[in-house]
Amino acid sequence: MKKLIVASLIALTVFVTGVLLMSFKPGVNEESLVLVRTFESVNSMYASKIIISDGTQILKQIELEVMRPKTQENNVLKIASALKELKNSGYTLITSSSGGSDAFTITDYVFEKR
Repeated sequence: MKKLIVASLIALTVFVTGVLLMSFKPGVNEESLVLVRTFESVNSMYASKIIISDGTQILKQIELEVMRPKTQENNVLKIASALKELKNSGYTLITSSSGGSDAFTITDYVFEKR
């Protein structure tokens, strides 16, 4: 019975240690992060644009067209070009998220220079 308890405790310790080790990610150098935010509005009241920032300043702004079926292709080309430019500069996409409403869509892309 003691052997079973000891074996169970060892197995539990190994399992918990494994879970803890897998939950930690390597450190991210925040100075190497860049945020790309796209804001696409369905009306001209709010300017649709791409904003690129390193957290201390706005590095670049690119105007987009109002979000309509006929302008969708041009906006996609501009967004893809901006993302590709970062990738070609040595950045790697680490996460992205998107949200919005009937009136607008916001998408964030976080890049890291490794």
